[in-house]
Amino acid sequence: MQNVKNTMLDGLLSVLFPHLCCSCGTEGSLLCGNCKSYIDSVSVGACLVCDSVSTSRLCDKCWQVIDTVWVVGARKGVLQRLIGLYKFQYARSAANALASLLAERLPEDLAVTIVPIPTSQPSVRARGYDHMLLCARRLGAVIRRPVAPLLSRTSHHIQHRLDRRQRQAAMQGAFYVNGLIDTQAHYLVLDDIITTGSTVLAAARALRQAGARRVSVVVIAKQLSTIGPTSVKMAKSEWRGDRVV
Repeated sequence: MQNVKNTMLDGLLSVLFPHLCCSCGTEGSLLCGNCKSYIDSVSVGACLVCDSVSTSRLCDKCWQVIDTVWVVGARKGVLQRLIGLYKFQYARSAANALASLLAERLPEDLAVTIVPIPTSQPSVRARGYDHMLLCARRLGAVIRRPVAPLLSRTSHHIQHRLDRRQRQAAMQGAFYVNGLIDTQAHYLVLDDIITTGSTVLAAARALRQAGARRVSVVVIAKQLSTIGPTSVKMAKSEWRGDRVV
C-alpha cells in the first residue's frame, strides 16, 4: 500500500511541478531523450569490476565469481548529475530514468531475479528510502522480472569515505543471504556505482556461498578515477542497438 501511495504522490508532483532534464533543462523528465545519447560508455581494456588488464568485460579472477557484467556508462556528465540528484538531492523520480537506462543496457530476453545491493541504514534514514531497492523495483517493472532483496549487510560502512584498500577490507564478508536461494535461478546483482568492485564481488560471493549457480551484475556507472581515459561517447544509434558493454 505504501508503494502505491508513493507512486501516486510522485505522479501528482510531476504534474504540479514538471521535471526538468538534469542536463539541458527541457521540461518533461529528469533525462530527456536527446541528452541520453550523451552518456559515455566504457570501452573494454580492463575488467569492468576490478580494473585488472583484460580484453573482455571480466578478468579471469572476477569471472570465477560473476558470470557477466553490464554497465550503463561512465560516471561523468549527465549520468553523474542524474545519480547525484537521486542519491544526494532525494529526487525519487530519478529512479524511473535510471531504470529505463538499465533496461536498455540489458538483453531483452534476460531471465533473471534482480537482487539490489542493500543500502546502509544511515543512508536510508537520511534519504527516507532505500534508493537501490526502489531502483530495483522500477527496473523489475520495466523488464517484468522479479525483485528479491536477498542480501543484508553485516556492517554499515559509508563507502565513499574509504580508499581502495579500505573498501576491499570493509567488504570482506560484508553481506549475508537472508532468504532461500533457487539453485536454478539467474541472479542479477544491481548497484549504482562500481569503484573498486569490492561491493559487487562480496555480494556475488555471498549468493554463491548460499547456493546460487549463476550470478551476474548490472551497475549504473563506472567510477572515472578507476577507468582513466577509456570512456568513449556513444552515438544515438549505438545506444539503442548495442546491448554489450
